[in-house]
Amino acid sequence: MEPISGINTSTPQDSATKNVLALNSSMFELYDNSLHIFEKNILAKHPVILALFSGAGGRFILSRPGIARLEIEVLPKGMAEVVMMPVVAALLNAIFDATGHRFQSLPATGDMLKGALA
Repeated sequence: MEPISGINTSTPQDSATKNVLALNSSMFELYDNSLHIFEKNILAKHPVILALFSGAGGRFILSRPGIARLEIEVLPKGMAEVVMMPVVAALLNAIFDATGHRFQSLPATGDMLKGALA
């Protein structure tokens, strides 16, 4: 489509980039609104453990109602098996912090966690 007046100097690639950036900005606003709803409805009432990982490492976030959020950084070690050992300990410590129950054996299953909370 030709411009109504003036000279169109943008290429199709420039237009596509602008459109993607505009969509990205709109999605960030949507995600931000969703986060506030999630925090109000879930995090304010229940303990939640989030595990966020990528090839560059990751972090655990422990959210508990009425208590400051706890974040633990996990740096990559180069082998998945090596990284998994501190992950298990970090998860079990986060469960202990959230529930007051320390598991003494593995695996810590969902049924074991439900029993500890009962």
